[in-house]
Amino acid sequence: MRLKSVSKEFGGRAVLNGLDLEVPRGTNFVIMGHSGTGKSVTLKIMCGLLAPDAGEAWIDGVRIDGAASRDLRRTRERLGFVFQGAALIAWLSARDNVALPLRERGVAEPEVRRIVDERLREVGLADIGDKVPTEISGGMRKRVGFARATILRPALVLYDEPTTGLDPVTTRTIDDLIIDARDRLGATGVIVSHDIASALRVGDHIGMLHEGRLDIVLTPDEFVASSHPVVRSFLDAAPAAAGRRSP
Repeated sequence: MRLKSVSKEFGGRAVLNGLDLEVPRGTNFVIMGHSGTGKSVTLKIMCGLLAPDAGEAWIDGVRIDGAASRDLRRTRERLGFVFQGAALIAWLSARDNVALPLRERGVAEPEVRRIVDERLREVGLADIGDKVPTEISGGMRKRVGFARATILRPALVLYDEPTTGLDPVTTRTIDDLIIDARDRLGATGVIVSHDIASALRVGDHIGMLHEGRLDIVLTPDEFVASSHPVVRSFLDAAPAAAGRRSP
């Protein structure tokens, strides 16, 4: 995943201002920053939901800003998106929500059932396949959304605030799934997060989005030790987080 000199304005206000970002294959990159700094806008540009006003967005050598619909569709088939609120379809069961990408691909129903049940087991939800989203907890909905986003074994997974609103135990479960997507599925991950402890655990690199740019990119250990004022403002707001990095 690569963004080159990306800029984006809304109502005359510059949200992104010459942003550069390159995420090596098979790594997790966490984007942090204050509210309104353009984190979600960055994710939407990465997957082609928004076009930059200037600059370029690339996935695996394919430039997606301004790409033809066919090329953009092919590229998106190799991309998963974990939404902040899970974005499950309320009237479909957990199993049918996870099955959507497979059915769009035309996979035969017996194979759909086998793959979906296997994926639900992998995320610890083997017994809730027949339940609709309102019948399961918020943490379970997040895991169903994760299962759907990764059912096609995507090369790139985008995560929008994946641990927001979760208790510490469930947060740890989601962190483990993000790490598993990188280590076992081989997926590159881009994670937008306010959760410092989670970022330190799942990220190979952490970038601070400030004034429309990602000029601060550090490893987790460098992030904890950094004296940069933007980084310190985050760490000082949650000082216990710096000591909670775990393997």
